[in-house]
Amino acid sequence: MPEFQRRKRRSLTDEQLFEEYRRTDEPKKKGRQSGAPPKKQKPAGEAPSAKKSPPAAGTTPAREKPPVSPLRREMQEEQRHEPLNKREGAPDKAPPKKKSPLPKKSPPKKAPARRKRGKMTLYYVLIGIVAVAAVSILSVTVLFNISSFQVIGETSYTDEEIIAACGIEKGNNLLRINIGNAEEQIVSKLVYIDSARISRGFPNRLVITVEPAHPAVSFASGGSYYVISERGRLLEIDRISSDTPVVKGYSPAADAAAGSQLEDDDEDRMSIALQMIAYMEQYGLNKRCEIDLTDTLNITMSYDGRIEMELGAATRMEDKFYHASLLLEDEISLTERCILILSNPDRVVKRPVYDTEPDDLGAVTTEPEDEPPEEEPENTDGEGNSD
Repeated sequence: MPEFQRRKRRSLTDEQLFEEYRRTDEPKKKGRQSGAPPKKQKPAGEAPSAKKSPPAAGTTPAREKPPVSPLRREMQEEQRHEPLNKREGAPDKAPPKKKSPLPKKSPPKKAPARRKRGKMTLYYVLIGIVAVAAVSILSVTVLFNISSFQVIGETSYTDEEIIAACGIEKGNNLLRINIGNAEEQIVSKLVYIDSARISRGFPNRLVITVEPAHPAVSFASGGSYYVISERGRLLEIDRISSDTPVVKGYSPAADAAAGSQLEDDDEDRMSIALQMIAYMEQYGLNKRCEIDLTDTLNITMSYDGRIEMELGAATRMEDKFYHASLLLEDEISLTERCILILSNPDRVVKRPVYDTEPDDLGAVTTEPEDEPPEEEPENTDGEGNSD
């Protein structure tokens, strides 16, 4: 059955379908009556059967419900097997849209997902650049301004003197200060500070760590004593020797000033002296001494004013001072005078020193006895007796 007829039949009621069925079925009955034998009629008085007899032709019997036509039955079977969206009351297809007189525009094509990700990445990069620029501007103008100082290290200078020497003031920005220049100013202005280290304590604190300079040795030259620190920095020039060991044979430069770094000579006398002092402190040789570095192949040292050490060349200095410390601790008394030959640390020689050497090498001497006075000779010339 065509689709348009199905739609039409679905919109009709049962009575209308029955009337339509009758209209289409009457010609078939007429043809059947003309050619077929008439049906037998039941005699009068016969009891009606359970089934109702069909109505006579040309009459419309009164009935409560019209019979279901075969077409209607066929339509019900079709509706039973159709989907819900295609049953009666639901349109099979959406109504066609009215065509607009204007030409139809094609919908914009969707950008690929990769292109969208690239645009979002660029967007995030731009936001990051702007944020970094804003933070940078704020950090060098408003944020991280110095409001306090912290000085670490015990020196002969006060915290105020150290802060003033660095050249940095409160209110300066932590990110804009020159740390290297400030450290050099502290060391150059304050002689008894060997090193200085400055660090930033965010958000608004400056930390200064200083290391004091300790006098290590005094070089005697030209009637003056040049006091040197452990790092070879000239601390002061004095006419009187200090408590530090005195070294002879090294002459600092004539223009050397307090606070300057002394340079070594051709034979490394300053380095040798500082190394010897370090080994002496390591093995407890802390009494006053005087070192002669005039000949670096035959170094001598006077220790405690009573012990002479012949050290030889500047090699194996640690072993030499180790054996010297053992001898001073076990074999040399506090008042003994001796000479220690340490040029060969594997064979140390100790020689005693006497105040006066005996001239007769130990021979016993005695004084002579008193002789009687000589008598005057008598006068025998015969001239007579004396008056």
